[in-house]
This record gives sequence, structure tokens and C-alpha cells, in this order.
Amino acid sequence: GNPSFTIQVNDAASPAVTKPLSMTINGALTITTPSPLPTGAVGAPYSVTLAATGGVGSYTWSVASGSLPAGLTLNANTGVISGAPSMAGSPNFTIRVNDAASPPVTKPFSMTINSALTITTASPLPTGAVGVTYSVTLAATGGVGSYTWSVASGSSLPAGLSLNTSTGVISGTPSAAGNPSFTIQVNDTASPAVTKPFSMTINGALTITTSSPLPTGAVGAPYSVTFTASGGLGDYTWSVAAGSLPSGLGLNPNTGVLSGTPTTAGNPSFTIQVNDAASAPVTKPFSLPINEALTITTNSPLPTGAVGAPYSVAFSASGGVGARTWSVALGSSLPGGLSLNASTGVLSGIPTASGNPNFTIQVNDAASPAVTKSFSATINVELAITTASPLPPSAVGAPYSVTMTSVGGVVSSHTWSLASGSTLPLGLTLTPTGVLSGTPTTVGTGSFTFDIQVTDGVQPKIKQFSLAVNPQLAMTTNPPLPPGVLLIPYSMPLAASGGVPPYNWSMAPRPNEALPDGLDLNPSTGLISGTPTKAGNFTFTVGVGDSVNSPQVNRTFTIPIAAEGLVITTSILGAGIQNQPYAQQFTAAGGAEPYTWTIISGSLPSGLSMTSAGVITGTPPVVGGSTFTVRVADSQGRTNTREFTLVVGPPVGTLTLTGLPSQPNPAQQLGFGLTLSSTHPTLINGTLTLSFSSTAVIPADDPAVGFSSGSRTVGFTINANTTSAVFEVPPLLLTGTVMGTISVRAAIQNGPSNMALGSLTVQSTAPEISSVTATRSSGQLRVRTVAFSPERKMTDAAFDIDVRTAAGTQRVHLARSVESEFGGWYQNPMSGAFGSTVLYEQLFVVQGDVSTLEAVTVTLTNSQGSRTSTTVPVTGN
Repeated sequence: GNPSFTIQVNDAASPAVTKPLSMTINGALTITTPSPLPTGAVGAPYSVTLAATGGVGSYTWSVASGSLPAGLTLNANTGVISGAPSMAGSPNFTIRVNDAASPPVTKPFSMTINSALTITTASPLPTGAVGVTYSVTLAATGGVGSYTWSVASGSSLPAGLSLNTSTGVISGTPSAAGNPSFTIQVNDTASPAVTKPFSMTINGALTITTSSPLPTGAVGAPYSVTFTASGGLGDYTWSVAAGSLPSGLGLNPNTGVLSGTPTTAGNPSFTIQVNDAASAPVTKPFSLPINEALTITTNSPLPTGAVGAPYSVAFSASGGVGARTWSVALGSSLPGGLSLNASTGVLSGIPTASGNPNFTIQVNDAASPAVTKSFSATINVELAITTASPLPPSAVGAPYSVTMTSVGGVVSSHTWSLASGSTLPLGLTLTPTGVLSGTPTTVGTGSFTFDIQVTDGVQPKIKQFSLAVNPQLAMTTNPPLPPGVLLIPYSMPLAASGGVPPYNWSMAPRPNEALPDGLDLNPSTGLISGTPTKAGNFTFTVGVGDSVNSPQVNRTFTIPIAAEGLVITTSILGAGIQNQPYAQQFTAAGGAEPYTWTIISGSLPSGLSMTSAGVITGTPPVVGGSTFTVRVADSQGRTNTREFTLVVGPPVGTLTLTGLPSQPNPAQQLGFGLTLSSTHPTLINGTLTLSFSSTAVIPADDPAVGFSSGSRTVGFTINANTTSAVFEVPPLLLTGTVMGTISVRAAIQNGPSNMALGSLTVQSTAPEISSVTATRSSGQLRVRTVAFSPERKMTDAAFDIDVRTAAGTQRVHLARSVESEFGGWYQNPMSGAFGSTVLYEQLFVVQGDVSTLEAVTVTLTNSQGSRTSTTVPVTGN
């Protein structure tokens, strides 16, 4: 308080003295600042002044215990606590104050240091949508006092939204979709302003994005499509707003999946509605085409094919959904050589085996169950020209006609033509139906080679043919014929050239003409023979024809028949060849043997001489000829004479075989020709001879190798002043069935012999199958195969057996090694009589009903490859 009082002082003498006094009595020293102190925040400038009352004098402040918050200090004179807190918390400490006289006074304090001012709302902000009311409250922590919110300078909120500065609420209705970014600032009463960048997504307005029409479905095919939407907010809920879904389908309201299995084809329309958490419902009309069920529409059987011919057929299907994938059904197999394109359904390739295969095709689409269909097809044998070469020979001036034949191919109607670059013999033409006909002319007489083409409309096949055009038919025997003697056997062969042998001889009916009594004309050989029974001079006319109906050639002859005596029966001498050995025997009839021969005028060509037995021999050194008269005498002194001419021609030119390949396949009939490098002035007679050397694994001669005469020799004639040989039989060389080398040599009468003309190497090929028969009997199937293997070795056999089952025809494949059995047969000397041809019989024991066995296909294999037979039906009970 402030009391007043009077003080008196006395001394020893003086009168008492008084004085009124007043004084101030302060209260006791006390810290008056309340606890807790004002809140601070990390990083925010802080200042608070401590206050005290009472006591005496000035105050001195200090921290009595504990510690001030980190970052703060106490001014001892002013009592100000200040600084910038660096650590959040709620520290406790004791403050002490001193004055000039009082005992120190302390007071405990607490205070709160908040964390630094921070915007705690996460970025990005919740998604909004155009046209949908939006609201989000920004939040902050730390700092001191109330917050004030703002959009940082240079930034802006999404269109349609605004920020409440007091509450931090961003609200409004977005008007544009996007992903805007902006920066928000918050201030408190003390801290520095704090900013934070934000992004958010403003979705578009709720929209159904699935396109109409929906993906196509098909009856019976599981269907599923998911409706999609964009924009809006939250989960979608789906429903049918109008119309009806296709029969068999349902809509999941949560997922928007339209699924099920359609039961009716059509193109129904309906309206789908979607709702979200905030937007107005949205609808959209849809249509959904429902196709018919997936079906293979290609008909069976498929178009016919042929071995070796390109084949292509496209399978087709209807209904179903999406792209189709084609395959061969499990357990089925395509015809050999064909493959199926999985994407296009095209069955294509080049068939390798003929028959009537059955197989099952499967098609899949994007959704439907797999669909299968059984098919059959006919694969014909490979298109081939079956007419053999060489063609039947022809002759100049003789009408000619041969019809080409062919087998196999895709269609039975074939068209024929002459291959490009080939020329037919003059006078012949080829029709589109394959008839080669006409009358060969004199131009180009000889052997011709040309190529004939046949086509089935898919592919052509060409085969080379040779055709011998022989010279015009001519009778080469000239009058007079040798005389005969009564009751003495007579024989005189008439000769012809040109045309096509064999010749046919006949007597031309002429008045007052006839053969001598007792003589006959052989119609096949042209031999006039018999024993004359009447003397006289007999005149008659002989005609000769050939096998191709050449115009008949007639010639008139006279044969004198003497009542008795001796006659020379040799009519003409064979020509000689310069520097080649020559031999000729004179013959006579009648009289009494032995005969003695002499030359009574003229002389033989140089280098030749005649014995008394009538044999001319020697080697003429020069070209030329001479005429001389020969006399024959018998043992009783009878004689007869006759004039002869003997011509010696120059050396014969080179003989050349034509038309033969150097490496033919087995089992071929090869037409050939024989030509002389230059003409010769005399008639040439000769013989061709061939030999065969086997090169098979197990060698053996092949009796099938030879000429068309059935032997390994064939005679030929080259008329004077021509170059092409005429053969006594059609000129064909048969290659047989065994691999090896065929060598051909020639010999000329009174000329060179053993002339090598060349060789052919018969190739080894894959086995050739001639025939297959299959017969069933009780519990057995017997398959008999006739085939040949040129190397005389067979390694494997396979059998494809078509079996009828409830599911259709199934093919069973069986294979085995046959090397041992075939090797045993080919080692047997008896096999040589058949070349490499063999009859192979395979017996199968059948478990079950043998009547279900329908057809068999055989494949044989050797080192050169495999060959498959045509498919043959199984016969029998």
C-alpha cells in the first residue's frame, strides 16, 4: 500500500522533532504472465513478453529449469521470449525473475509449438465431371491462427469452380473437361505463406461410348460384349431402357456385360441406359445382328482332281461370327499331295495318288462351336497319253489314220493338238479329238519325230512320238524270172520294198494269164514254188499290198518251163561294197547234179573270183560293176547260160540310230529310226542286234529287253539312193524292267559287221505298280500286287485300308519291311525270267467284320522312292 506516518526524533537536548512521511509498499514479487504461453509454430517468428509485479527495482529474467523451445531465446532485461521455433512440441520450462531486493520468484510455463504450416490435401484432387456439382475442402496443418486460402498468383482454377478464402472449399459446376493444374496458397497469422500445386481430372459428361451396331453374334455361339461409358462420376449401373435384348442374352447391371447364347437370328434393336453416382441417366439405342448358326456350305463330293494336276477348291461357310479357321478334323487325313489353308479354307496342291478318298473338314469361327462336314473326292489317275510310240508305220501314198488315246485327268473330255515347234509329216493332220490322219506324201520320206499335246483343261501333257514314213510300196523283183524245168521243183521268192510290212501277195485276175501248172504263190511270203507239170511259156501278173492299204502294185512276169534240161534259178546278184568281203552262191535246177559253173564271157569285178561250185568270193577293191555270162553244166553234159550284172558300190556311210534317249525309264517301248549318213547307189540289207548288261543290286538278264519282233535281232533294208531304213517289223525297242545298259550293233550283208551304234542306260526308278486286287474272305483280306523294281530290290510296303464305321469311312495305315522277302525272290534264279516283275501277295488276318473293308491303296518303296497305286475296291464275301 502507500501508508503515511509521522516520525519523531529526539536527541539529548533538542526538542523532539517530527516529520510526516509516506511510503510505497510494493506487493511481493510475482510473475504475472499466464501459462501456457501463446502458441507458436515451427518456422514462424515468435515473440512474447513476460511480465511481473511487485518486488523492488528492475527485473532480471532467466530460465530456472527446463529449456526453452529450440529456436527461442529469453531476453534477461526485457523478459521477451523470441525467435523462430525449429521443432514442434509442447515443452515445459520454469522462468525465474529477480529484483533488487526480493527473493527470486519462479513460475513454470508450458507452450505449444505447432508444426510448420502445411497444406495437407493430397493432389490430385477428387475427379469432377462436366455439368456435375463439385465440392472439395482444402486442408492444412500447423501454423498459427486461422487460415486464409487463395489461388497463387499466375494460376487459375478449372472453369466453373471457385475457392472460398475462409473455408478453403473449391466448389462449383465444371464446364470443361480436362486435366487442369493450379497452385493453392494458404496463410495464417504468423507463418510465411505456403503454396502447393494441384492437379485434378474433370471428366467429360457421362456418355455411352460403345458403338452401334454391336459386334455380330450367331445362333448357338456364346456371345459376350461389354458396354463401356466415359465421363460422369463413380461406378456405372446398366439397364435396358427400351426394347428387348436378343433372345438368349442378358445384361449384367454392374459390369455392363451383355452375354449368353443367341437362339434366334435377326437384327433386334433396343436402348441401353447407364447411371453413375451423380450424373443424369444417359441412354443410347443399339442394334445387334444375330447371324444364323455356323454351317459349312460346300457340297460333297468335291470337284474331281487328277494325279499330277494342280488342284484347288475353296471351302465356304455361312453364319457364325468373325474370321473362320479351317482344319482337317482329328482322325481324318487329306488326299496325298493336298493341304488346307487354315485362313482361306482353300484345299490345294498336286494330288499324288488316285482314288476316292473320304475326309472330314472342320471350321471354327471367333465364337461358335466347331462345325464338321464329311467330304469325298475323286482323284483320277494322272493325265497321260497312252498311245505307244513309235506310232504304227506309214508309207508314202497310203491312207493313214490312228486315234490317240489318253487316260486320267480332271475331266474325261480331252483336247489334242500338235505341241509348239513340232511338225507333222507332210500330208498328215491332227484333229482336236486326237485323230492323226491323211496320206503321207513323197516329201520327207523317213522317220519323223514330233510332240503331241493333250489337255484336260487343267494342264497339258506332251509326249514325243516317232512315225516311220516308209517309201512308197514297190515290187523290187524284175522280170524275167528264172526258167523252170518240167517236173523239177521250182522256187522263186518275189520281193517288195517300201510300204509297211507284212506284205500280202496275190494273182491279179487278167484274161489268159496264169502261173505255170503245178506252181503256187504264197500270199504271205510272195514265194512262187511247186513242181511244174506242164511245159511252156507262162505269163501272169502278181500284185503286192501291205498292212496299211497302200495302193496295190502289179507286175507282169513270164516263166518259161522247159520240157526237160537244165536252168539257172539265180535271178539277181547282191551288190558288193568296196573293200568289204563278198560272197554269193549261184543256184540251178534240172539236169543231173553235180553242177559245174564257169564264166564264158565278160569278167567279175576286180578282186572277185568264182569257184566251179558257183560261189563268188573275194574283196572288191574298186567301185564299179561288170556284166558277164555264166554257164552251168550238169553231169550228163546239159548246159544253160545266163547273163548277170554285179555292182560294187562305194563304202557305206555311217549308220545312226535316231529317236532313242540315252537314259530311258524301264518298261518303255521306244520307237527308233536308222539312217545312213549319205545315199548309196545299191540296195543295202542288214541286221540290228542288241545286248543287255544288268546293273541291278541283284543282277539278272531281262528277257523282255529286245525288239518288237520278240527277239534281239531285226532285219532292215535301205533302198538304193535313200538314207532311211525300212524294217521287217515295226521299229520298237523294249527296255524291260531291269536297270542296266542296252547296246545296239549293226551288220550289213556283204559289208561291215559288228558296228557299234550306241547304248542306252535304263534308269532305276521308284517301283511301278501294274495292278492291285484285294479280296476278302472269312476273317482275311488278301492283297495281290503286280509290280516291278528296276534295281531288283524292294524295302518297304504300306497298305491304306478304308474301313466303313458308324462315323464314316476311316483309313487304317499299315506298313512293314519287305526287303527280306523280295531279296529272297530276286536271289532265286527263276526270277530272271520275269526281269524285276514280281507278284507280291500280302495276307491280313481281320478281327471283326470283313465286310466293312471297302478299299485298299498300296505303296511300295525302294531306294529311289515310293509309288502309290490307285485305290481299288475290296471284293469277295
